[in-house]
Amino acid sequence: MLRFLNPSWGSSSRYGGAKKSSDDQSKLGYANATSAPILPPELIDPIIDEVARSQDIQSLRACCLAHSTFVFRSQSHLFKTVDLDKWSPREKYHRRFHNLLLTSPHLGAHVRDFRLGDDSEDDYGRDASPWITTSTTLAHTLTLLCRLESISISFNSELTDWHAIPSPTRCAITRIFSLQTLRAVSLDFISSFPPQLLVTLTRLPCLALSNVDVDESAPFYVDRPISTFSENPGLQSLVVKGTSPRTVQVIAYSLGATHSSTLRKLSVGPTFEAGFCEAVCDLLKSKAGGSISSFEWMPPAHLVIPSAPLDITPLTRLRCLKLLINFHNSHKGPFAQAICFLSQLASEYNQVQRISFECHFLQLPCRFNTGGILRRESSTSSTKPASGFDVDTWHYLDRVLSHPAFKELKTVKFELAPSSSVDIDHFRAEMAFKDLGLFTALREKGINVVVQVQSATKLGL
Repeated sequence: MLRFLNPSWGSSSRYGGAKKSSDDQSKLGYANATSAPILPPELIDPIIDEVARSQDIQSLRACCLAHSTFVFRSQSHLFKTVDLDKWSPREKYHRRFHNLLLTSPHLGAHVRDFRLGDDSEDDYGRDASPWITTSTTLAHTLTLLCRLESISISFNSELTDWHAIPSPTRCAITRIFSLQTLRAVSLDFISSFPPQLLVTLTRLPCLALSNVDVDESAPFYVDRPISTFSENPGLQSLVVKGTSPRTVQVIAYSLGATHSSTLRKLSVGPTFEAGFCEAVCDLLKSKAGGSISSFEWMPPAHLVIPSAPLDITPLTRLRCLKLLINFHNSHKGPFAQAICFLSQLASEYNQVQRISFECHFLQLPCRFNTGGILRRESSTSSTKPASGFDVDTWHYLDRVLSHPAFKELKTVKFELAPSSSVDIDHFRAEMAFKDLGLFTALREKGINVVVQVQSATKLGL
């Protein structure tokens, strides 16, 4: 492709007819190197866009070097996503990106998705000094990102106090939150967050909060109905994981000021903190709960005895339900909360069409983890062929899901997290469910039962 984009590539006297002198060849080479591409301008951008869709980074970089005409379009793809929360030490990569912006400030306008992370202890428990609270250049970096559509900021896992962040950096973050182009914000590990600023974030389509505590003493208000802001469609997707009850209350209050709710998806990661589930219940009972069509219950894996389940019966428009199942939870069985949620829905006819279970620490019978022909357990074998795998419990789940109240149910999906899929592939996992005779009642009703093995990069909340 690049050969067609740059006319100087592949040019030679043997393609030019009569033999030319060395001087003429030099002039021709110079002319070819500086001439415009032979392709029409309207074709160049689509070709570069196609290269970007194939995620061919090396070719995009080559396009930048091939001709000046290709630079702008290629850079717009190369710098569309800047992830400074991927490699350690993160401060070093921020410094490199900052220096690049100093020499080429226009690159900041290409960035649409920006991810920023603080340095914390590594996998070996070695501490790393947090740099966001001490950086003198971060504010300038953020100022140059003028067309962001999404931003993710992950502070130190020990929780960073909002007031510990330098004032210029706080102002720069606040400015980004008010960008007309912004559509999604994700915040992790921050305390004393201004509730008034959180109210502003509820006007965005997507908001994800993990371990975010608002300032309990700071006042807040909603100056006018959110629906009057025509530039933003309103909050559609909300994730609250490990947040304080006050944080959920501020969100509920803000959403309650709208003329009509736009919230479609809610994902909840419960905590031990008293009042959290009550705050979420109040949110579900409010105007916002009436518009939710997708609900996820994602307790953290280390929460062995999770908080009491919520009452999800107010979700009258629920279409999709996702539940995290932790097979290390042996207090009341791994499906205890799932059965509770499903029983609530089975109390009357519902409109749920898809139910997903994200399974962690599930141990399939060992014969499915090795080679060989699949076989059923003999009649004398135990009903517990593997630790945490109680076939009777799975049969009970089958009966609950087959309840007539789930008349609209079309798909039941089991996603095996990496902790559950050691030495097992997608085909073998699916065969395990069939070989053990699981969910025969669902299959007889024509409901699609899907088993999927997650990759290590695709984790739940």
